[in-house]
Amino acid sequence: MAQTPLREAIAAYHELLTEQLAADSWAQLEDQLHRRGLYFGERPLCTVLRPRFLTPEHYAALQRRVSVLLGAFDKAYRAALADPAVRAQFAPTEWEEELLRDDPGFRDPSPTGRLDTFIQTDPRAAACLRPVVRQPGKTTHRHPRLARGAHL
Repeated sequence: MAQTPLREAIAAYHELLTEQLAADSWAQLEDQLHRRGLYFGERPLCTVLRPRFLTPEHYAALQRRVSVLLGAFDKAYRAALADPAVRAQFAPTEWEEELLRDDPGFRDPSPTGRLDTFIQTDPRAAACLRPVVRQPGKTTHRHPRLARGAHL
């Protein structure tokens, strides 16, 4: 298989990463997570030290796809704020409803989920963006409303 710039970058990274460097890096990350309280329930916010290597083409494609998706999230957010019937589809808890009544002083909501992204090395293959919702102390799951889309 021919060496591409992406494969060369990954190979160079692997050559630099020794067992000792990996262990030292993990210890530093774990220490800083504890010191700064960066946990979601019992789970550390970051458990992976590996960088994501992307070609410029993959990065541009990811930006285009995420831009469309974030626009849809914004539309759903605005509709849910304006209409209690739309908001009810998301089954907000009482404390979430209370937060929605207060103007935070900025336009965009803070994200509380993540998008899992699976990027194919073949630029003709589709990337997959999958919404995942996490709750502190609970298993990761796909939120049923996000998986099939709320009815707007």
